[in-house]
Amino acid sequence: MALFAACAIPFIFVNERQKKGIRPPVGQIIKQSFRQVGQTFRDIRQHKEMFKFILGYFLVVDVANIIVAKMFLIVRDGLLMESSFSYIFIIIATVSAVIFTYFVGMLATKYGGKIAFFVVGGLWGIAIIIGIFLIFYAAPIEVGFNFSFIMVLVMGVIAGPALGGTWVAQRAMVTELAPKEKFGEYFGFSKLSGKVSASLGPLLWTATFFLFTWIAERIFGSDGFYPHKAYAYAMLVAGIIMGIGLIIINFVKPKGTLIKEGEALQEVEETPQ
Repeated sequence: MALFAACAIPFIFVNERQKKGIRPPVGQIIKQSFRQVGQTFRDIRQHKEMFKFILGYFLVVDVANIIVAKMFLIVRDGLLMESSFSYIFIIIATVSAVIFTYFVGMLATKYGGKIAFFVVGGLWGIAIIIGIFLIFYAAPIEVGFNFSFIMVLVMGVIAGPALGGTWVAQRAMVTELAPKEKFGEYFGFSKLSGKVSASLGPLLWTATFFLFTWIAERIFGSDGFYPHKAYAYAMLVAGIIMGIGLIIINFVKPKGTLIKEGEALQEVEETPQ
């Protein structure tokens, strides 16, 4: 919270342009908003590449949202580590996101949002595999100079830019796919799909968690059942969902990378009239 507040300080000094005129009634604004969302959805359905991307992004960001939401519990109850270190792990992931997400943005600028999504998917895949392996074979993990703890730190460092890079790649893809006159609408709709997936993700995670618990208790009984392993299975399902999302994004055909568009625009501006 403190880090968020510190990063928000510059916005205090931003002079935003205010539209003049009388503000419509709240009811009218809400009605127009829902109407605009419906119209944007119909437009996106006609734009096949954008529609495919929204569908794939819905699945990818679903995993990102749920992993972040459950990060504390994964470390404490999945890896069976101390609660105090769970907070430190979140700080490590946050700082890593601030430092390394910039490089994901560079990749998106040079090679396009699609390549950036594959890089982000690779980072998530590595982090999820490390987490599953540690839960199955290393938990409980002690804080100290040992291989398991070092791998926990590596997982946190990788998860940071994976999360930040998800949003960077999303913005790059929308910029490449959306018509220029529809940038605002398409950006807003893609964010809306992310919010919807954020609400559905916990349901899927919880369903996987309790399904494993129910099956394991009946197969192994109370003596051979290890509840913390449910987190590994939930992460595995999340990884499969992300893989499906990346497969869908693979079929998206963006118009071109941002750097090429910028260079083309610069050449036009420099051409003597």
